[in-house]
Amino acid sequence: MDLKTFDDRLLRYGPDIASWPPDESADAQFLVATDDAARARLEADQVLAVLVTRAARSIPDDAAILAGVQERIAGTSGSSRAAGLESILARRLTPAPVAAGALATMLIAVGLGYALATQPTGVPDDLLLAIAEGNFAGAELGRPGEALLWPGRS
Repeated sequence: MDLKTFDDRLLRYGPDIASWPPDESADAQFLVATDDAARARLEADQVLAVLVTRAARSIPDDAAILAGVQERIAGTSGSSRAAGLESILARRLTPAPVAAGALATMLIAVGLGYALATQPTGVPDDLLLAIAEGNFAGAELGRPGEALLWPGRS
């Protein structure tokens, strides 16, 4: 086995030479015993395999995350000011008070709108109707002799 074939088999089968096919495993063990470059490549791949295995095992799963959160909650279960504020807000922001506040806000807005809408504007209704129809000349907003915005309307 030459170094190029060894590299190819190392990529294909991994750094555990014992798990390679028997004939290639024997050739690889002989090459590693006789060639320093092959030995160095095998050792580097073995170190890399150990690092990848450790990294794969150290990825936190949901149970580990949940356990960490529970530990932090248990550690801060004292009478802190923030915890007291959160509990007060949680009691006051239940659905019933929030719904009542939203209803009161809506009623205030509707009442103000009605109060403002019933105030006299000082503008005659004929003028507003002429503007709504686009008859600016009829509303005396156009210049004398200017064509109407929509011909055919008076």
